[in-house]
Amino acid sequence: MLYSVTPNEPVASGLKRVAREQVDFAIRQLTAPGNHLEAIYETRKCIKRLRALLRLIEPQLGKVAANDNQRLRDLGRTLSASRDAAAMVETFDDLAKAYPAEMGLNRFAAVREQLAKACDLPVTAVDSAALATAAVAELQKLKPRINLWRLHGDGFPLVAEGFNTTWKNGRKVLHRVRRHPSAGNFHELRKRAKDHWIHVRLMSALWPASSTEYEAAADHLQETLGKANNLAVLLRTPVANLEGKENRSLKALAERWLDHLRVKALEAASGIYDAESPPATPGSRD
Repeated sequence: MLYSVTPNEPVASGLKRVAREQVDFAIRQLTAPGNHLEAIYETRKCIKRLRALLRLIEPQLGKVAANDNQRLRDLGRTLSASRDAAAMVETFDDLAKAYPAEMGLNRFAAVREQLAKACDLPVTAVDSAALATAAVAELQKLKPRINLWRLHGDGFPLVAEGFNTTWKNGRKVLHRVRRHPSAGNFHELRKRAKDHWIHVRLMSALWPASSTEYEAAADHLQETLGKANNLAVLLRTPVANLEGKENRSLKALAERWLDHLRVKALEAASGIYDAESPPATPGSRD
């Protein structure tokens, strides 16, 4: 499954192919026997890629793209509970790797155990098979709509407006973060940076400024912001009990690492957004 438009196919056909492949992959994950949590995780990644693709072509499709984007957003939210709980365990483990001396000898094993128990709660509260069936039904409705997308033009110009708009939105959010470095603003920057990274991947064969270095830098930015966002969520998670006296030192470590990640993210964002326009994409100046 190639998440990229190739030089030997019309861009409109390539975008539709990629979208159909993402839908088909998600359906296979949801209908296969095995780990429901892993299937949900892979499906949510597909949904994020599909939503980013829709933002890329929204200038051409208008309400058609906006409506499909909203349906996918709602679907992603129904699948979020189990995966979000698992992400807290992963974040705790990443924190332990970042500060092995301070968190060694299972010092905060009770916190991790509580986080791990929370992973099972959404599965017991909701019939996971029914949830998967409903998700498959919604994704199957999307497939015929993809074939009806009316996209005009070819080459990178077909997506240039959406590509530039997404980059400019990220640049604006970065300015906002620098003025007000709140968790909400960082979270918004993460979403815009992830969209830009996906667009770079998707159009790498046709984007004039494409390079492995730039794609790696965009990936590093969205990954760092993702870790920072998960850590901010962990700090707010009641089950972790980071306000409790026995866990205050753990909270201090988490806050220290969050500050570090945000500094690194701002450094990485400067390399992506501190320019008048995206590299080699005319017509995107403010």
